Amino acid sequence: MAAVEEPSSKSLPALGDETAAIIHDNLGVVLTYAFSKPALDEYRGWLIENRWHVADRVLFEWPKQRATRAIIELAVMFRALDDAREITKDDYVVGHPYAVYHDTGYV
Repeated sequence: MAAVEEPSSKSLPALGDETAAIIHDNLGVVLTYAFSKPALDEYRGWLIENRWHVADRVLFEWPKQRATRAIIELAVMFRALDDAREITKDDYVVGHPYAVYHDTGYV
């Protein structure tokens, strides 16, 4: 019979399907906002020419609010993981900051 490993003070409960789904949803919102912005800038001009004056609110204001909320949720989750697992002290992360943050210029 295998010995049961005692959880350490830094362990987290397993990241279940619900947590993974939240992470995937939030990543989807942030990435969709960031990478669709240039195309939406072009489309905005056409909409304004055709007198659709709520274009800015629909194309930019509301998606930006959702993306901001999603990135805050991701940051809080990352912070909790970092507190428990010290992710930011990992040799790879310390040696490759580009892997953690890269300014796309879109956001």
